[in-house]
Amino acid sequence: IPDSNDPDSPWSNLKVRQAAEYAIDKESLTAALGHGFMKPAYQLPTPYATVYDKTLTPTHKYDVAKAKQLLVDAGYPNGFKTTIILAAGQIMDVSLAIQSYWSKVGITAAIETPTSTRYQVYLTDGWKNAVMQMVVGEWPNYNSVWGFYFTKNSNWWPTVKKSDQLQTLINASYASIKPDVSLEQAVLNNLYADQIVIPVYYNESVFVLQPYVHDTGWLQRMFPIY
Repeated sequence: IPDSNDPDSPWSNLKVRQAAEYAIDKESLTAALGHGFMKPAYQLPTPYATVYDKTLTPTHKYDVAKAKQLLVDAGYPNGFKTTIILAAGQIMDVSLAIQSYWSKVGITAAIETPTSTRYQVYLTDGWKNAVMQMVVGEWPNYNSVWGFYFTKNSNWWPTVKKSDQLQTLINASYASIKPDVSLEQAVLNNLYADQIVIPVYYNESVFVLQPYVHDTGWLQRMFPIY
């Protein structure tokens, strides 16, 4: 998640955010690190979510030449320096892989592993010239996701761009008496077009239970944090 709302940050430029995604070889990354439990992600919801758009064709697949050209177009022909902030519980090897991919197009990224306290400060106060590598939670009603992270009055991510158009689309989805997938997908498509989140991978959660355990209710209402 880049600090797209900070005009002084390179990440406020849409072409920079697009270049960053083009520079990541998600297929190779997930194949090398996932042991069969990772899949490349090109949109925020997982394929299990009702809002997941099966018709959405990924347009930002790995393309180093395209990434370099976008950085030139954005005014960064020699790249720039930035930071990857690694949230608690995240995979360092993923950060290292992204760091390596970005270096090939001129984005030099340091990796920061903040304390829990510092991480919480980042979430509520924001970060500068950096991306936050973290899990985005998923609830069965995706309006909960929009409200938790992406509305203007959310307590999280103040340095992330939350446009008036995005807020209007979220409000329209809220106003539906029942969850409306078409309205939720309109929010999703706005996020994707504006590239305020760069999806990298989906990860599977594995649970081992004794055969006599039934009806745990696990995962029926929300996502596992760890």
